[in-house]
Amino acid sequence: MLTLPQPFWASIVFYQSTLAFTKISILLQYLRIFVAQRIRRVCWIVFAVVVGYGIWSVISAIFMCTPVPYFWDKTLN
Repeated sequence: MLTLPQPFWASIVFYQSTLAFTKISILLQYLRIFVAQRIRRVCWIVFAVVVGYGIWSVISAIFMCTPVPYFWDKTLN
């Protein structure tokens, strides 16, 4: 049976991944625009930080409750 918290839990994961992909797309656009080596290097460093933070935020959103079904079924221990 599908309850309301299950789609909400999925939307949190989707939201976190969408944030990361939006930031990544902006950084990739910067890499296309700027040709100076120093700016491109900074973009790649920020890109790595955003990818790392994006992976961490999606994983932490998935496992914010242990076990995961505890998010929508509080009877689990």
